Amino acid sequence: MSYNATTFYDRGRTLQGVFASARDVTERKQRELDALSLANEISHRIKNNLQVIVGLISYEAKWTAAPCVQGYKTMQARIGAIKHAFPHGSGRIKLGVERAGDQIDLVISDDGIGIKNKNAAKSPEKRSSDYVAIFARQLGGAVVPTKQGPTGTTVRIRLPLLLVPSGGTEPLAA
Repeated sequence: MSYNATTFYDRGRTLQGVFASARDVTERKQRELDALSLANEISHRIKNNLQVIVGLISYEAKWTAAPCVQGYKTMQARIGAIKHAFPHGSGRIKLGVERAGDQIDLVISDDGIGIKNKNAAKSPEKRSSDYVAIFARQLGGAVVPTKQGPTGTTVRIRLPLLLVPSGGTEPLAA
């Protein structure tokens, strides 16, 4: 429960009353926990799938001609780079959701090395950001430009907020 209280005074500063309200936030808290659990599960599955792919590439590299081995090793390194932000293997990624009027912002930030090569049209970072922008547009949203620091990256995706009444399937505008 979320509680709020406001006191009322007359002109003589004598307490006249208190208005108290309570709001059940159980459902919202459960949705937040569910979203966190889902994000963790997706992350875990992605890591597992990528590890299988890296293993298959390693196996294939054992049976290929020497001139091709470097290509396989490069491929493995590129797949291991879903860690672009953390070339040394560790870092922190934060996911958040914020309400912005009748929209929501999905905010993803990390404390990695930042996007270094912003002008390279064919860089993996550029292609990834293109995919994110396409995904956001498909959902009726957009990627909102964010200020980048010397380290780390923050991406803010703004999406329309649709509320669905319990038991219903038709979304209501917020």
